[in-house]
Amino acid sequence: MQIVFQRTLKYRHTYRDEGKFSAWLYHIARRVAADHYRRSVRQPTPTDPADFDRVSDEVTASAGESAAKRDDLAIMQTALEELPLEQREILVLHRFQHLPHQQIAKLLNISTGAAKVRVHRALAALRDRFFKLSHRPSPQA
Repeated sequence: MQIVFQRTLKYRHTYRDEGKFSAWLYHIARRVAADHYRRSVRQPTPTDPADFDRVSDEVTASAGESAAKRDDLAIMQTALEELPLEQREILVLHRFQHLPHQQIAKLLNISTGAAKVRVHRALAALRDRFFKLSHRPSPQA
């Protein structure tokens, strides 16, 4: 995070007020992470946000429903961690950062259509992995 902040200050002159500032900042963070992993010889560890456990329970939920929700969130977190890095990254951009397909395409240097396809495939892979881990039949099966 410190390196991202330093580069943000160093390259602040490159920011153009054409898109979201968060997208520009994410691009810097992505480059810092790539530089870090390129220099290191070990495999990268998952660094995705762990926001699944912060979903609040409803006041009227029973203990069984709360336990089932916690189990599902744990399975979802595991399924997300098992996805390839590229799929996790695109899901974080689309679902957590709420970036539109056009901005994702710009960040990844791909076409908007390719970004849409990658988001769709990543969501399908996450869904399939979730149902496999939960030992439930997929609704689309």
